[in-house]
Amino acid sequence: MDETSLRLAQLFPATVGEILDIHDPQKMTEASIRRARRTHRSLLPATPADWRALPIADETIDAAFLFFAAHELRDDEARIRLFRELARVLRSDGELSVIEHLRDSANFLAFGPGFIHFFSRSAWLQTAAAAGLQVRTEKSITPFVRVFILRRAI
Repeated sequence: MDETSLRLAQLFPATVGEILDIHDPQKMTEASIRRARRTHRSLLPATPADWRALPIADETIDAAFLFFAAHELRDDEARIRLFRELARVLRSDGELSVIEHLRDSANFLAFGPGFIHFFSRSAWLQTAAAAGLQVRTEKSITPFVRVFILRRAI
């Protein structure tokens, strides 16, 4: 439900990928999710998937991407469980890229009180660690967006 998946498919046409829709409409009732479903429905098809048990075999993928999606799991344990599932499906040298807004002053200026919908940098680091993932790279790509490249902890 994003423009980025289509762009990745265009940049890497020889790769095999799948878009999983992990949003449970019964629990994730944000208007922004409904808008994204309407807006991006025709870009690339997404397979509905339960974030608690991804339909992917153990250690079979090289890369996974969460584009502005993981913050929709509002409960800490739910995010940890998703990250554990992603750690399970990553190959030993695979990487998980998490791209999110942070609950910080820049996003407060951009979104006002809506910045509360995001999580702090420390919350993302705690989620990764609790899921057995470690940060390989971390950087800002705009003043408002942070990227965490994670690998399974050794």
